[in-house]
Amino acid sequence: MLYFGRCAIFSALCINTDSRIASWDLSDQGIDAKAAKAIAASVAANGAALKALDLRHNSTLDDKAKTALREIAEGRPGLKLRI
Repeated sequence: MLYFGRCAIFSALCINTDSRIASWDLSDQGIDAKAAKAIAASVAANGAALKALDLRHNSTLDDKAKTALREIAEGRPGLKLRI
C-alpha cells in the first residue's frame, strides 16, 4: 500500500506544473525500481525547481533505475542527485 501512495504523490507532481519542490530526501525509504520510475517521470516532467534528490540507502533500487535517474539528472545541471 505504501508503494501506491508514493507513486500517487510522484504522479501528482508530474502533472502539477506549479511544483516548487526544491529538495526531496527519500533516503532509506525502501524506494524500488517502480517507485524510481515514477520519480524519474516526475523530475523529467516538472523537475525544474528541484535542486537536490537524495535516494541513498535504498537497497531495492536496481542498476537500471539508477541509470534512468542519472540520465534525468544529467539533463538538469542544477540538480544534485545522490544515489
